[in-house]
Amino acid sequence: MEDWKYNELLESVNEMYGNLLNEKKGYKYAVARTFYEFETVCNEGGTENLLVHIAMGEIILKHSKVFVGAVDAIKKELGNINIEYLEEELSTEEIKDLLKRINNVSNRINEIVLDYDPSTDNY
Repeated sequence: MEDWKYNELLESVNEMYGNLLNEKKGYKYAVARTFYEFETVCNEGGTENLLVHIAMGEIILKHSKVFVGAVDAIKKELGNINIEYLEEELSTEEIKDLLKRINNVSNRINEIVLDYDPSTDNY
């Protein structure tokens, strides 16, 4: 992780989501737009990609109904975790925290009701 610190990236995702939610266009818009805004960060590396998806996973757990594409993207990233790679980029404490977050999202993501309407206008 060359351009980001662990907590800085997680906080940035949450801040962006909060700012977009404050635009009063609904949480579906805020989720979709936050994913869009962090697409280039996701392309910077595997750790950055995982952190963005974990932060988004924690965000969507707060909602009862979420667009299927967002849920599928998060599940896909949770299925591709390389602990050895993380050990090269994160501290032991950061890895412990990340594994706790991954476990929480993994255990709860299937409770979310899937929304198959891609429109962000109705929430």
